[in-house]
Amino acid sequence: MKILSILKFLILCFFVSSCTNSKKNKWKDINVKHSKNDSIVFEKKVSVNTNYDYVFSKDDFKKIIKSQKTFEQIHGEYSIGFIEKEDPFNKAFGFVDSDTLKMPNLENENSLYDFCLLEEIKKEQKQNSEIKCILSEYFNATFGENFGKYLNFIFTDEKSDTIGIQNSYYVNIRGKMTTIHILTRTNKKTLELQKLMDDFGNKAKR
Repeated sequence: MKILSILKFLILCFFVSSCTNSKKNKWKDINVKHSKNDSIVFEKKVSVNTNYDYVFSKDDFKKIIKSQKTFEQIHGEYSIGFIEKEDPFNKAFGFVDSDTLKMPNLENENSLYDFCLLEEIKKEQKQNSEIKCILSEYFNATFGENFGKYLNFIFTDEKSDTIGIQNSYYVNIRGKMTTIHILTRTNKKTLELQKLMDDFGNKAKR
């Protein structure tokens, strides 16, 4: 997925106010604030991929985030998340923080490891084997008119086999840091989650 295509989902994370299940559990009723002055609220039904659970309530974020360390690493308030039913290792979640100074400093490569969600991977892996976090890629990016940063980590076991991937986006939207973190076992699952998020963002925003 191109960097720009995730913009609608990032903005959706920023504006979501509440979401509830419909009776058939195949739709989500979403109330999204959508205006420059943050004053207009509309409700829209969006079809969802039934292979994933959609977690919108701030009270339910622990259904997605299993490690307390992860919550400490990701500053701000939980906004939205998706988790695969068959394999909960594959998931994505968004946060919004009023402090943009906590964005990664790309000039200090060693400091970027502070953004590696290693403990979350360990929780999902449920094995005692040694897991290493490796910084694979990072760069500045523009999301529409919004400035942001992108980090990519891979996780390897004691045999140096890749067991997980992390893609994280940090974007300054209207003076707030909006973040998305995608954790998957394979690149194929990463692309699947990115497409799901892109489709959801397109349907939810009018």
